[in-house]
Amino acid sequence: MSSRSQEQHLNNQSKNEPHHNSHHKLSNASSDSAVSYNILIQKSAIKGNLLAFVLSAVIVGLSVAWASLFPQSIAGTITIILISGFALLASLISKVASITTSYRLGMYLVMVFCITIGSMFDVSMLSTLNRSLIGFLLLFIWGGFVLHLLLCKLCKQDVDGFMVTNVACVMSLPFIPLICSRLNNRALLVAV
Repeated sequence: MSSRSQEQHLNNQSKNEPHHNSHHKLSNASSDSAVSYNILIQKSAIKGNLLAFVLSAVIVGLSVAWASLFPQSIAGTITIILISGFALLASLISKVASITTSYRLGMYLVMVFCITIGSMFDVSMLSTLNRSLIGFLLLFIWGGFVLHLLLCKLCKQDVDGFMVTNVACVMSLPFIPLICSRLNNRALLVAV
């Protein structure tokens, strides 16, 4: 069974199961409840998690090493492109594609990242910000949002794609998996 059909099967199962009976089951791997992350520490998933984690580290290491051959001004961009490209190529390997917990592991790491970044926020710095700069940024962000909305309406683009690209623009790339997860549309992870 392919990973796409497994995901659809899990989504169908989660719709058919009553919530009071499924809170202890891990069959609903597509939900974002805390219980669905328990699968990451089960013995059957540890080998796949380690493989996914080591492969991710190798991809990041290769990307950083290869990007260091380019001028410093574009090395960050090259690193991101190489990580994305290597990850997509790795997903074509059947052994890698068959790791059922890699998406859940990645989501867990993204949430740890979000909590870490959120905990670094210093509210006291808001009082020292230049108000005209804040006004410009708000106008720029909301103006871009409205312009993007109008262009999507004009070109008849789907709402999911509109939401994901706006989150990527305003919040940054690490938040794309979170919005795709909330929209129940993981296909957007590769499309965006």
